[in-house]
Amino acid sequence: MKNNRIKKIFPFKGLIIAVSLLCILVIFLGIQLRNYSKGVKVQVARANTHTVWIVADQILFTKEYDTRITKDNFTEKVAEKLGAGFSIDQISITLSDDGKSVTYVSYVKDGIACETLDGEDILCGNY
Repeated sequence: MKNNRIKKIFPFKGLIIAVSLLCILVIFLGIQLRNYSKGVKVQVARANTHTVWIVADQILFTKEYDTRITKDNFTEKVAEKLGAGFSIDQISITLSDDGKSVTYVSYVKDGIACETLDGEDILCGNY
């Protein structure tokens, strides 16, 4: 007798479960989209034939563009750390969502190619 009463109150049990799961999914996706668009800033720097993308501390590379940009201002700032006699290959400056500046440079100096992140050499080798 209790089963009949429950069936009369909830005749579409499967539909209720499906709608509940759909609501949970919509809420989850809404939270993810809000976190994504909350202020992660992305900047693109194009140098020579490389485009360097930095998205919240992750460095991604593409080689689809061949644009010449003026690197004078950036070169002056980096020259203090690297010294004279280098050529910049790839550059990018970006702000992560916590407001900290992240700088990636790939350069060649005295025949040695190096990659640096915030002034720290992360990879160097013969050119």
